Amino acid sequence: MSDAMKMVEEGHTIRSAAKVAGVNYVTLSRRVKKKDQGGYKKPRCVFSEDEEEELRKYLMTCSRMCHGLTPAETRELAFSYAEAKNKGNIPDSWKIRSAAGKDWLTGFLKRSETLSIRKPEATSLSRSTSFNRHNVNTFFTNLKESIAKNDIQPGRIWNVDETKITTVHNPPKIVGDKKIKQLGQVTSAERGVLVTGVCCVSSAGLSIPPAYVWPRKTDRNMANYMRGTPTNSLGLFHESGWMTNDNFVLWMEHFIHHVKPTTEEKVLLICDNHKSHLDPRVLSLAKNNGVVMLTFPPHTTHRLQPLDVAVYGPFQRNYNVLGNEWQISHPGQTISLYDIGELSGKAFLRSLTPEIIVSGFKKTGIFPTDENIFTDVDFLPSSVTDRQAGSDTQGDNLENLEGETSPLPSQINQPTTCEEDPQPSTSCVIRTEKTITPAHIKPFPKALPRKNNTQRRKMSSMVLTDTPVKQQIEDAAAKRASSTKKQAVGKKKPVVRKRPLPTPETSDSEDEGVAPIEPDTDDEYREEEPEADIDSLR
Repeated sequence: MSDAMKMVEEGHTIRSAAKVAGVNYVTLSRRVKKKDQGGYKKPRCVFSEDEEEELRKYLMTCSRMCHGLTPAETRELAFSYAEAKNKGNIPDSWKIRSAAGKDWLTGFLKRSETLSIRKPEATSLSRSTSFNRHNVNTFFTNLKESIAKNDIQPGRIWNVDETKITTVHNPPKIVGDKKIKQLGQVTSAERGVLVTGVCCVSSAGLSIPPAYVWPRKTDRNMANYMRGTPTNSLGLFHESGWMTNDNFVLWMEHFIHHVKPTTEEKVLLICDNHKSHLDPRVLSLAKNNGVVMLTFPPHTTHRLQPLDVAVYGPFQRNYNVLGNEWQISHPGQTISLYDIGELSGKAFLRSLTPEIIVSGFKKTGIFPTDENIFTDVDFLPSSVTDRQAGSDTQGDNLENLEGETSPLPSQINQPTTCEEDPQPSTSCVIRTEKTITPAHIKPFPKALPRKNNTQRRKMSSMVLTDTPVKQQIEDAAAKRASSTKKQAVGKKKPVVRKRPLPTPETSDSEDEGVAPIEPDTDDEYREEEPEADIDSLR
């Protein structure tokens, strides 16, 4: 096209130039006409490049703080930003709607290489605020001290965690008709039966045979359930299908049997603060066999735990693919508990590879140990809260092993303005239109100071097998057991009232000789059995 335009400038006709250059005659004619009229007009831009860059930085920061703006909120912010900058070219349609147009947002996203409309993952307030620099530094301090104090050799750092396995898989993406609005894929049922899988991996890329907690009251037919699982896998049972204190004691024996730690060659086992991991029997068994147990800070395993970071994601994807293949090859049938062992066993073999396991330890900074692996950007979500986690002590943490902190109120502060003050003051800075940024229009979210009216305290990272911590956990467990026993003794049995016998004055001849009614022995009058302690699977 440029060659054709040059030929026209040199005196050639438009038709001959188009023929020689091999371009369309109509297109070349339009280009020549526009050039004679002064050229194409640039599209009207409300903001300059620097102002749009300020908007990009603000939107990226908000999204990293887990308080991202919706497209509608972004358009409203753009309009308010244009008004604050006293832009004279604000379209009338913006003023009518008090928001920028959809076409502006589309063009703004096209001009940006770092922004797009995303579907965010729901993140709890506890998770977003607990992953802060203080908690992370505390964990790495305990990690380095445990390695140095116990002479833990490289490759003898282990991580254990539970994951869910259900009879209903999540269908993977398929190739289908794009004209159909909603495509379906067959699964076994709407709600599945839960089986807990327990994996344990090391920093050397090794893993021990997984364990399964089957939702059964007894171990009957355990051999059929374990069919297809990896060799030497451990089969456990509980009616809920979740991990319990008794089952984790059995798993600890399973771990010691395969890893073979000693008091001379100790191993480091890192786990979360699930209450089954804090059982005194588990701690005694671990300490007597050379297992040093270290816990993650609560609500930080999504960034600190190698299994969550690298292993369980591929495992769930592989399990879903295998479940989908099974469903297609068995039309009209449903995945049962007897099929989970084979499907999950194949998924474990595909996921528990040395490359994946080693990458998990490296990404979390556990091995090789790198306490600076997380930057300030990673801690942005915790900047919303006023939480200062350094005030709690280990002793306070152990007072309530299952305690949670009260939720944090959050709000977006409104911009403050300078009011007339008869006295001169320097506390209020007068901003010109050049210094106004999107953060001045819509300040970053910041929670209000919390009221210290709760007695519950948040747990932190602890070395469970250290003597002081272990003793405090045992004392807390004994105290809870004593309290539970007293409540059981003081509980009154239900009073069973007997139906009164008919009196001679009111009794008819047919009622004579009726025997007194004995107390019913139905379950309605029996003392209820205590409910099973169902632990939440994380």
